[in-house]
Amino acid sequence: VQSFKPKSGTVCSGIVGTHNPKSLALIKPKYPTTEIAIKAHEEAFEFYGGIPEEIVYDQDRLFIVDENKGDFILADAFKSYVRERSFSLYFCRKADPESKGKIENVVKYVKQNFLYNRSFYDVDTLNADAIGWLNRTANFLPHGRTKLPPFEQWHIERKHLKPFFPMNTQIPSNKLYKVHPDNVVSYKSCLYTVPQGTYKRPKVEVTITEENGMLIIKNQDGQEICRHKKSAEKGKTIRNTDHKRDKTLKITALLKQESEYFSDPVKALNFFEELRNRKRRHIRDQAHIIRQLHQQYETFILDKTLDYCLKNGVYSAVDFMSVAEKLYQENGKPEKSDQQVPEIKTLQKNDLKYLQPKTSQIIDYESLMPN
Repeated sequence: VQSFKPKSGTVCSGIVGTHNPKSLALIKPKYPTTEIAIKAHEEAFEFYGGIPEEIVYDQDRLFIVDENKGDFILADAFKSYVRERSFSLYFCRKADPESKGKIENVVKYVKQNFLYNRSFYDVDTLNADAIGWLNRTANFLPHGRTKLPPFEQWHIERKHLKPFFPMNTQIPSNKLYKVHPDNVVSYKSCLYTVPQGTYKRPKVEVTITEENGMLIIKNQDGQEICRHKKSAEKGKTIRNTDHKRDKTLKITALLKQESEYFSDPVKALNFFEELRNRKRRHIRDQAHIIRQLHQQYETFILDKTLDYCLKNGVYSAVDFMSVAEKLYQENGKPEKSDQQVPEIKTLQKNDLKYLQPKTSQIIDYESLMPN
């Protein structure tokens, strides 16, 4: 703890200023990650009772992937978190003590006044000591420059913070896993298969999250590719036999075949391809629903439905079916004919004389028979 040098002053102040007993365990992780820094933000916001409009940062690899003349490329997980929490970012310039001298002094104050030569039994003991130090020293003694206790000023400033509510969604991981040419992904000393055709040159990377003992593999757009039960053993290859089949060509042929039923196959194929991108796991079921519509409605109804769905961004077979039914109700039903159906007359008794068959004379048959 004595040799601890924080990467970010903002995160450090959030950790030290929290009442969460587990927070100081985040001070010196073995492998610092963006997720740990985000968790420190959440615990700091919870302690402060709100979220500030702007946070000042030192330039750190946990937050910034690259920087070019003031243009910062944020780490994916941190970028998503900032978008979720809606606060502004201010990054100090490198090697600029004037812009970050205040927070450096805060870190030095915590190290020299609280941590230096302090012995402790475990992290919980250190946290309890930190809370006591905050209450009797750091927050209640007058500040050296303002001559005011920070705790009193805090009650004035906290009303300007945005309300804090715990996040309901899990913070996404920014770690990407490479898909190997044989369509497997290595995760924690085990190999897990992905559907045939997932790997494409030059490379494909996916994200993996754990949920209730299951590994959920998604592409970089957040769409789920597959899931496996997490292996409790090391060095195993977890396979799904269904992943061996290459369904890509079959589905492509199926969508091309379905598009031929429309007057404009190219337009229909574009619709099916977008439907495939959005509902990849259920594209066969989606195509089957639209195929059945060709047996219920005429082509011009389905063409109008296709135009409506493309214009309004409707990409669902169920919604496609509803639009087709609506258009059919409006102008697709055959109109009633004004021609009168001829009346069928019933024969009367007096009309039977006209139905008597004609008869021949016997002499006509005798002339045909030999003597």
